[in-house]
Amino acid sequence: MEQIRKATLNWSVMNIMQCTIHPKEYSRLIYEGTFEVKETKASMLVFEYELFKMKHDETISKIFARFIIIFNGLKGIGRDYSNNDFIRK
Repeated sequence: MEQIRKATLNWSVMNIMQCTIHPKEYSRLIYEGTFEVKETKASMLVFEYELFKMKHDETISKIFARFIIIFNGLKGIGRDYSNNDFIRK
């Protein structure tokens, strides 16, 4: 249960960072840290990708921007997904 609480809190912080920090600065910050921090970030990106769907009040441009952030993050950590995987999302 504690792990779920920490993951939820981490996701919330990541979401706030994505919404408030310039994309270039976010990319620089997100890929810094210890091995454990990097693994946590990688897990969160995979989690976000796997559960990705359009929010109720989200525009196409906002959903696309959010998807690109996840895509670039996954690419940055070396997670390879095929184009078909991304198209299906």
